[in-house]
Formats: sequence, structure tokens, C-alpha cells
Amino acid sequence: LLHGGDPDTALAQWRLAERDGVLGPVSLMARGALLARRGLLDEAIQDYRAALRIEPGRVASRVELALLYQQRGLTSQAEAEIHRALALDTGACAARVGLARMRSADGAKREAEEIYREALGHDTGCAEAHLGLAALLASGGDGEGALREIRAALASGLDPALLRAEPALRTLADCPEFSGSPTPPDGG
Repeated sequence: LLHGGDPDTALAQWRLAERDGVLGPVSLMARGALLARRGLLDEAIQDYRAALRIEPGRVASRVELALLYQQRGLTSQAEAEIHRALALDTGACAARVGLARMRSADGAKREAEEIYREALGHDTGCAEAHLGLAALLASGGDGEGALREIRAALASGLDPALLRAEPALRTLADCPEFSGSPTPPDGG
């Protein structure tokens, strides 16, 4: 129902299913993401916590929970959760990108840039790190650097729709990279 475009009915069905037992981690995370998009952070946090009690090794879920904690103003919980994610997978692109997003949201742009670059040093194909770095560079006025990262993100398999969804990249919307046909990173 959620993927079919009917989130309200999906929420109602999840409530009914909970009467019969515990939801699985995939359902909890999907519902948590929906609740977070709707601004219901406390409920979203509850769902992510419940999912992680069932499957504690999910790095991406820990990153999302850390970001939710941060949005909610729960800084110490956010830091603890992102460090759990990093500990689970020290080379994880997702955990490093999450940490960079947290630092950027806190205004520590230089530290965020270093973390994105560190993530790319471990995994040059990390499309999310390229995207995050592109947004950071674009917001700092480095359009050329942002375009290089956009090209690398697209070459790494990033969905071009994510470029159009990133507010910091809207100033670059007239560039060919936004058409969905990646160009080589050398510009040729």
C-alpha cells in the first residue's frame, strides 16, 4: 500500500497488524520513514528502535535513527547511535555519510567535507558521499567541484532524481548532469 501510493491505508493496516503481533523490522523501518517524513519524529524513533531491537546489525537503520535523534534535538543519543553504526562497519559508506550529514547540519561544514572525502577514500563508488559532498560544495559556492562530484555520483549509479531533490544543487539544475545521462568525470 505504501509503495502503491496509499500511505494512510498502509498506516491503518500496520495498526491492525500490530494487534496480532509485532511488526517485522522492514515494516517498522518503512513506517518509521513515513512517520519521519510527516514530522512525527517521536513515533518514527520508536519504530526504528523497535526494528533495531530485532535486527541490531542494520547499519543504515542506525544511521537513520541517529539523524532522527539529531532532528529531535537529542544530540547525545544521535552521537551514540552514529558511533554504533561506525563500529558495526568501520568502512561503511552509509555510516560515514550519516556522520557527515550530522556535522553539516550542526554547521561544521569543513568537518563534514573531511568526512565525505574520507568515506570516498574508503569507497570511491559511494554515490551518497559524492552527492553529499556535491551539495556541500554547491552551498559553499564551488559549482565546479559540485559538478565533478555529481558526475562521480551518477557514474556510481545514483538515481538522477536525487539530484533534483537536493535543495543545495538547484542552482546547478540547468547543467546536463541533471538530465540523467552521466558524463565522464573528466568532462569529456
